[in-house]
Amino acid sequence: METPATTFAPVIKFRFGADVRDAEGAGGTLTSVVLHAETHAIVGLGVRFGAFSRPVYAPVEAVTAATARSVELNITRAEIEKDGLQPEGVKLSGGAVSQHGKRLGKLAQVSFNADTRALWRLVIDRGLGGEVVISASAVDQISTSGVALTTPADGSGVTLTPFRPDHELREDVIKAIEDYGRLRVDMEGVNVTATDGIVWLRGFVSSDLNRRLMGDLVGQVHGIGELHNELMTDPELAGTISRALARDPRTAEERIGVYPTLGRVKLRGAVRTAAAREAAAQIANSAPGVGEVSNELHVSADANVLPVLAGVTNTEDDVPGGR
Repeated sequence: METPATTFAPVIKFRFGADVRDAEGAGGTLTSVVLHAETHAIVGLGVRFGAFSRPVYAPVEAVTAATARSVELNITRAEIEKDGLQPEGVKLSGGAVSQHGKRLGKLAQVSFNADTRALWRLVIDRGLGGEVVISASAVDQISTSGVALTTPADGSGVTLTPFRPDHELREDVIKAIEDYGRLRVDMEGVNVTATDGIVWLRGFVSSDLNRRLMGDLVGQVHGIGELHNELMTDPELAGTISRALARDPRTAEERIGVYPTLGRVKLRGAVRTAAAREAAAQIANSAPGVGEVSNELHVSADANVLPVLAGVTNTEDDVPGGR
């Protein structure tokens, strides 16, 4: 179930029929999205202000927020109508989705990378079959009448993942982890993101075993099409920071203990100068994803050896990290 890491990016979503609010709070309805004919990036959206009015078009640059429930614009209805924008491209308004000439359902929602505006995911309404979500990579052709999907080389169909709202999917992922006693204690360091059937696990856990267990458990949650387990373990974080300290000339000759707990790091032991103490904290804080860094190093002119599991007083700890 777990898939190779994919770069996480914010997403904007457009569900046909969703509420649209202009800069003055005037309400409208999303009727369509306009895509670049070749790249399929979003360039604009159609909005109907009033049940009997004709749709007008706003540029995508005017969108300040877009979720499955609503779209917010930073321009007014009057400005949109005055501009009279007629964007070039393909207008999608919830047409049919098909493969091999067979209708799969009706397009209900489209999602785009918020930074690049590239098409990312599509939600298909299959009537009694419920809604499913697919990747934009499955799209072969887009026209005003709808979407045609590719046919894999083996002749199989495109994978259709049951669609679930992001908040529901995220809650079920968290519940699955918290219901497993061994993993519950690690949840404080874990960040769960769910977007259109794709789940990312990011943050820190105490061990590689817990990282793998968490991935296995989450992979069984209904509605996940892809799982990206990007969790780092505390030992990995300790190694990352220790190597960085060893490479930096300001701290290379110092004996510094690094003790992470779910991404929060304690630096312990003694260093010979205040500058080295400050540099150690800077280096630890620069580690990817690190949380709070507690600098418990003290300065001593004769700091040559770090006792095993050094504590705040530079004496030996009874428990790793002083816990």
